[in-house]
Amino acid sequence: MAQARRRLAAILAADAAGYSRLMAANEEATIAALRDSRALFRAAIEARGGRVVDTAGDSILAVFDSVVEAVRAANEVQDQLRDRAANQTDAQPMSFRIGVNLGDIVEEDDGSVYGDGVNIAARLEGLAEPGGIVVGDLARQTIGDREEIAFVDVGEHQVKNIAQPVRAFAVVRDGTGRVSTSGKQQAGSRRFVAVFVAAALVFAGIVAWQSKVLLERKAAKEAAEQTETIPVAEAPLTLPEGPSIAVLPFENLSNDAEQNYFADGVTEEIITALTRFSNLFVLGRDTTFQYQGETVDIDRLRDELGVRYVLLGSVRRAGDRVRVSARLVQAEDGAQLWGDNYERDLSVDGIF
Repeated sequence: MAQARRRLAAILAADAAGYSRLMAANEEATIAALRDSRALFRAAIEARGGRVVDTAGDSILAVFDSVVEAVRAANEVQDQLRDRAANQTDAQPMSFRIGVNLGDIVEEDDGSVYGDGVNIAARLEGLAEPGGIVVGDLARQTIGDREEIAFVDVGEHQVKNIAQPVRAFAVVRDGTGRVSTSGKQQAGSRRFVAVFVAAALVFAGIVAWQSKVLLERKAAKEAAEQTETIPVAEAPLTLPEGPSIAVLPFENLSNDAEQNYFADGVTEEIITALTRFSNLFVLGRDTTFQYQGETVDIDRLRDELGVRYVLLGSVRRAGDRVRVSARLVQAEDGAQLWGDNYERDLSVDGIF
């Protein structure tokens, strides 16, 4: 009689994003892309000491003895899928969400695995964005602080068929894997935000915002105006010791002026996401929105805001398609450090 055994394992669960839509558009191309993607997954998983358990439908399930190797395998697969998509011109690329959990499993003699550890891995996968990786709390703690793996804490999530909330961490990927911050399993309001967070995290380590300096300067200026004296030229604000960032209002490039509210909403979501990090110096909305509609002068922003980095961007919306562009600029010399474009079909993906 077969005897199941219980053990601790790292579980990797992956699922193709928009698989039904891709199948409806082109069945043969989608099946071929899925076959090729499975081969990438299998090669990376086995190279890292893992074992593919199941490939039902458009999903992949694998187990590892090491959660570090599981995340490394997931990163390698996402990198390969991204490179393949960049070189693909004849069909819509296939992307995957990946969840990694460290938990208890029941393993049958035939290799099948069951248990909450597997179920939670599947729920974590559902929290990831296409091209992204999300891990559980225990997996995050076990991995620790490794130079090649960084995380964004996306909080606790109440997920289907799991009694207790699941705390999730997104693996920071270089502008490719965006992460949910909404607490919902659907992909709606999770687009766009964490990719900008990932860019800012390159400069992790910061001091708190010194708003007192701005208030004192404003009071001095008002006093000078009341006495009809010529104010003395103000000295630039002293930069914090660590990285600091100002997110300027994203420019609306659409023909519809009503989309200004949409662009402002994107900006506010980014600011809110960045302020989740206690060690990151982020200027508030009330400060940065004073520059809305003005021509960007990096030298002036550096002196007036006292930040090391400035995030600039634009939003263009046409029907159900939206395109967000962003670039991270070093305030000291105006050098662009990072930039990328993101496009979504709102009728499929949704936003906010």
